[in-house]
Amino acid sequence: MEFFYYNNYKISFDKFLSKHEKILIKNFIHKKIEKYSILEFLSQLDVNKSEIHTILDKFQKKNVKIYFKEDIYSYMFLSGYETTSNIVILQFSDMLKNISQMNTIPDFQSVITLQEKFTLRFFLKYCQDINDSKKMEISVEDLKESIEVDSYSRFYDFEKFILKTIASDIEENTPYIVFYDKIKSGSSVNNKIVSLSFIITNKNFYANSKFAIELLEKTSQYINFNTAITKITELLGVYPKDIILNGIKNLGKNHTIENHLENIIKERFFESRSLLLHIKEKADNIILLQKILFTEMEKIKESEIFDDQIVNSRFNKKFYMINIDKKIFFETKSIRIEILELSDKFYDIKIYKKT
Repeated sequence: MEFFYYNNYKISFDKFLSKHEKILIKNFIHKKIEKYSILEFLSQLDVNKSEIHTILDKFQKKNVKIYFKEDIYSYMFLSGYETTSNIVILQFSDMLKNISQMNTIPDFQSVITLQEKFTLRFFLKYCQDINDSKKMEISVEDLKESIEVDSYSRFYDFEKFILKTIASDIEENTPYIVFYDKIKSGSSVNNKIVSLSFIITNKNFYANSKFAIELLEKTSQYINFNTAITKITELLGVYPKDIILNGIKNLGKNHTIENHLENIIKERFFESRSLLLHIKEKADNIILLQKILFTEMEKIKESEIFDDQIVNSRFNKKFYMINIDKKIFFETKSIRIEILELSDKFYDIKIYKKT
């Protein structure tokens, strides 16, 4: 039997859930869907009508067990089902109906909907109790050991089949977003990648802010959630609410929120500005990019404008967002820093002073 570990708990599935079964579970947890027309069911699962009973019979036999000390708790997923020539009705277990009250394992619905076993191990080990964001660095070998992956000796294959899958699986099925940066053994282009720097961000970082939730609802209609939450994180850290609202109140499908907000920001905040620095540099990783920027900042005569905000953790975290959006910006009352990835590992950096 295969186990997955969280603190003093062990989790086991008699058989790991299939993608079909996870689709049905997610539809029930998030949308409360228990009844499908035959056409809806076949379309959702991309199967043939002759497969329905086989799929549901297998689903009904599956369960998950949670072990704590000497106690074992066993939970079914599907307690029964009915089919007619036109309808499929699913009877989900009490465990799924009350999954939000499952306090033994945090975010248990993520545990059962993650698509891959190695992602589940990563999630249980590294993605727990994160209210805002968490940064960690781990060697490639230690990461492989912790998620029980012993193949993929080439890093290219490990990234393609494991790392990128972890990032997409966690983003799709949990409250978190995973960013990572590759760290080499030296500065040479040909040096081996030996470790990884991760930033794991809680999508609900601003969940206590009604204003931020309203922004997410508006913006995520037009752009993906990653970009939306990144933009809102940046904006809430810099601009008053009235300016942000002005930037999105007339937003329609014929606009992109990135361009529309950038125009509003520039019009309202930087009517008059002077360019202090403009360079184009190659950086093999985010840490090197940070060093290049801070070195150049030290050369600027008006160095007094760079207060403690520039080197604080909020600004440093933004560097990891460039892996998703390919650009970042940061502002204080006095300056604006813009970094744009022109091509792989080649960056355009601008620093403006408000005049």
